[in-house]
Amino acid sequence: MLNFRDEPNQESVRFFEQGLKRHSNIVDYEIIEEFVYNLVLQNGSEYLVWLTDKYTVSINDVVEKIDEGFNALVTISMWNSYTSEAKRYALENQFGLFTFREFMGALNFLDPSQYYTGIDEKDGKRLYGEYGYKFD
Repeated sequence: MLNFRDEPNQESVRFFEQGLKRHSNIVDYEIIEEFVYNLVLQNGSEYLVWLTDKYTVSINDVVEKIDEGFNALVTISMWNSYTSEAKRYALENQFGLFTFREFMGALNFLDPSQYYTGIDEKDGKRLYGEYGYKFD
């Protein structure tokens, strides 16, 4: 069950939907219910997304959304993030866990759940998220 403080405000929802409309890899999207979006990508695949304003997404949140059949969870505020454990679990289970900015980039990947933000120049490992988590 969603805690009321985790619900995005209407301004954040409009911002998210504007991002969906402008993204070149999204052919169409449908609002299934409040904070639930089914995206149709250029390759024909569908991507079911839960939108939240949770300050820190935990592994429990990821497990819950995987069990509910979602493909991704996006936390909308620029101050929000997720734990390294949540990101690792999401990656291992081909589940997308993103901030909004990461999500917009991930939609360009063949498998958005495996999106990474860069490569560490020192050790060649993939960097995930704004904190540069490494799991390789």
